[in-house]
Amino acid sequence: MRASAVYALAIHAPISIFAIVGAYMLGIDLPTFLVSVFLIQTVGISVGFHRYFSHKGFETSELMKIVMGYLGTLAIIGGPISWSLVHRQHHKHSDTDLDPHSPKHGFVHSAYSWVYTFNVTPKMLASVKDLYKDNITLTIEKLSFILPYVTLVIAYFLSPVVCASIALAMFTVFLMETSLNCLFHSPTGKVYNSALLSPVFGGSCLHKNHHESYSVNFSKAWYQLDTGYWIIKLIRK
Repeated sequence: MRASAVYALAIHAPISIFAIVGAYMLGIDLPTFLVSVFLIQTVGISVGFHRYFSHKGFETSELMKIVMGYLGTLAIIGGPISWSLVHRQHHKHSDTDLDPHSPKHGFVHSAYSWVYTFNVTPKMLASVKDLYKDNITLTIEKLSFILPYVTLVIAYFLSPVVCASIALAMFTVFLMETSLNCLFHSPTGKVYNSALLSPVFGGSCLHKNHHESYSVNFSKAWYQLDTGYWIIKLIRK
């Protein structure tokens, strides 16, 4: 079985089911849910997995590397190395048959099913050899299978409602991340921005800007609010 499918079946699927059932059975605490979505999406994914690990866009402390790496794993879409591998392949082969979540293969594939079908090759692994050399990054990658579960178990002992709220945040961020693939890339190769959604997505919805020319700041206009970049200005060396 492909590694992506193993992770999806062992981590993503059970937590997604628990998130939905838990929210229905236990209810959610809205502040906990919203803060969790912000921390996971903006700090963990947009700032951490995307701009720090994948693009090496800025330098920060070892502590912040650990915090960003941990929060990113809570998006239940892999660790910093596996996420960066997919993202680097996406940039290298954007919207072609070699793009892991190419819109050319349909909405369902682009939005969801690629998580179960993506096959990593030795050549792809070579593209993230720099990340394998970093002990902290490698440790977080190895722990990415258990960190979401450990987080939920601890949260459950604090409060079942808090646990359900965090689980729903994990599932929500997963959907936010995968929606970028299908909503902001067209089968014809066009890439789009959404200034309206950008603050919620930590700047990741400024997708066209990001693909046109890489900068750690995705905003190119006053109305394009890149909340992820605001965080970077606080934590960069």
